[in-house]
Amino acid sequence: MLSVHINDNGELVFTLNDRQAFWDALEANERRGCTMVSDSAMCEVFETVFANSEYDWVLPEDIGALTECPIIANYPKGDADTYPPETKVWWYPQGYLKSPLEDLFVNDSVIFQKGYRCVTKS
Repeated sequence: MLSVHINDNGELVFTLNDRQAFWDALEANERRGCTMVSDSAMCEVFETVFANSEYDWVLPEDIGALTECPIIANYPKGDADTYPPETKVWWYPQGYLKSPLEDLFVNDSVIFQKGYRCVTKS
């Protein structure tokens, strides 16, 4: 459904490559009462990439971020209590206004901006 790459600016870019699967995921979430801006719908769509990669959602408080916008990090799965110093983070600063799914819906892609050095959980 999605492909992912890091562009020349260090931003994380997700590109929609299967519009039908995207629609099916949105419709399934809508039948459960979830809208496009719900965390449930967002997690389901992005899980197609996260399931087979080192990318995953990160809670802002786990890395010392002062935002509630969606944050993605790349780190080895299995030890979610620590983030190695080389962990990179990206965030979606428009998250206060809209869901990343809206960008996918309109533009067929969504960009997460490069964040600063990840703070290790203690």
